[in-house]
Amino acid sequence: PVLDVATAVLAMEHGLIPPTPHVLDVCHDLDLVTGRARPAEPRTALVLARGLMGSNSALVLRRGAVPPGGR
Repeated sequence: PVLDVATAVLAMEHGLIPPTPHVLDVCHDLDLVTGRARPAEPRTALVLARGLMGSNSALVLRRGAVPPGGR
């Protein structure tokens, strides 16, 4: 889960949506990123974690306001 949070933070910082691993073919109705990262301006990310005995957690990350002249 820690690496997933780091991935989400870096994706928002660098303006990319990382590809979904191990997915080669998807239904055309889904806007799923495969193969290469896609440029975007993600402001919100959802990180899910599943553990033993049915424990689940969700963390929502939201990028703060961008200062004037900043990215």
